Amino acid sequence: MNGSYVVKESNLIAGTSFPVRKEFLQFEAGTYSRGELIECDPTTKKLKKCTNLDNLVGVMVNDVTLEDGQKETVYVTGIFYIGEIVKDSSLTDDLAIQLAGLKRNIYFEK
Repeated sequence: MNGSYVVKESNLIAGTSFPVRKEFLQFEAGTYSRGELIECDPTTKKLKKCTNLDNLVGVMVNDVTLEDGQKETVYVTGIFYIGEIVKDSSLTDDLAIQLAGLKRNIYFEK
């Protein structure tokens, strides 16, 4: 692994009544936080911080700094506490986030 990351405890996962599934996928360079919303860039096919809910694919598993093209684990299904989610400042509508997640079997609870 070329990146550095820190695993920390949190109340991110709201339950296991729906499977929590993880995938090891390719990212754009950057620093990501546990619980951060992640999208797939339709041009590069790499994951990055979510600014467009239409492209939402998951929730970041760990705090990590990555180089371009490096792979890391992301939750692609599950139930998460919306209060623990790290989101871009442009994503202010929790209901819109909840509705976008439903399309991907990503559920958010308060």
